[in-house]
Amino acid sequence: MRTLKAVSLASVLVLLLCASALGAPRVSVVTLRRTLGDLRISVQYPRVETGGDPKVLLRMNRAFKEEAVRVLRQMEALAREAGDRGDPKLYRCERRVRVTFRRGNLFSFTAEQFVSLPNMAHPDSGLVGRTYDASTGEAVTLDRLFLPQWKQLVQDRVGRMAMDRIGSGKLEINQDQDIPSAEEYKDSFYLSRDRLVIYWERYRFTPGYVGVVAFEIPLRELRHLAREAAVRFH
Repeated sequence: MRTLKAVSLASVLVLLLCASALGAPRVSVVTLRRTLGDLRISVQYPRVETGGDPKVLLRMNRAFKEEAVRVLRQMEALAREAGDRGDPKLYRCERRVRVTFRRGNLFSFTAEQFVSLPNMAHPDSGLVGRTYDASTGEAVTLDRLFLPQWKQLVQDRVGRMAMDRIGSGKLEINQDQDIPSAEEYKDSFYLSRDRLVIYWERYRFTPGYVGVVAFEIPLRELRHLAREAAVRFH
């Protein structure tokens, strides 16, 4: 009994030490705002506070902010073109950022954009997911996270979920469109706690009214293919 307890305690200590060594980047969300008449425009972007060399973090944060400023200016231009017709309370221009994963050197976030203006036939929305290594400032791909076999595993899981939704009437794909391969959506992903989330952008494989389609795969199913410790502790 004492031996078993000693082994269990040692295992827990190893896990705690590994988790401490991994750490996690600290990421906040910054909001840029503009007001045109009564219309409020807001665009968010992530700011990495810790997790890497200060010069690397500065470069990342500068790039995130510059992109957010570009989006803000684009929304401003669209709003000015639309004019002040109608009730501004009925219209929105915003991009919301949500940090979905922080472990090891890695962090993921989603940026969800929504634009609704008087001169638009229907609102425009979309989602982008991104994963970065805070120690290098580089975007992370699925090929970096997992061994090559990830493609077949993810393609099988996503294909099965898509077919189930199509069969139950919850999903429709574009006419003459087959279930896409993993190669076609390999850049459309983000990490979320204990899951890999694959998403299909609006219009890409499905009619516009379907919106963004997401498929969640538990990371434990990919653990044997993980290259990065940050996606292995599940």
